Amino acid sequence: MRPDGGLIHLVTTNAPPSGDYTVRREAKFVQQHESAKATWREGDKVYMLALEGAPDQLRVIAHEKTARLVQRW
Repeated sequence: MRPDGGLIHLVTTNAPPSGDYTVRREAKFVQQHESAKATWREGDKVYMLALEGAPDQLRVIAHEKTARLVQRW
C-alpha cells in the first residue's frame, strides 16, 4: 500500500524461453488512462508494477522499493 492509501500491484511471470528480449532490464514506464505501469526483466522473470496515478509516482516507488518487494516474493 502507498502512503496515500492507494494500491500498488506487482505482477511476475516467467520470461518466454524463446529468447525474446523485448522486455529489458531497465524499467519501461507508460501511462494508460489513469494507470501508470512499469515493466522490466531480470533473468528468467518479467515484472510489472502498476498503480493509479502518474508515472513519476511509480518511478519513485520502483526505484526505492522494487528490490524489497521482489525479495519478499
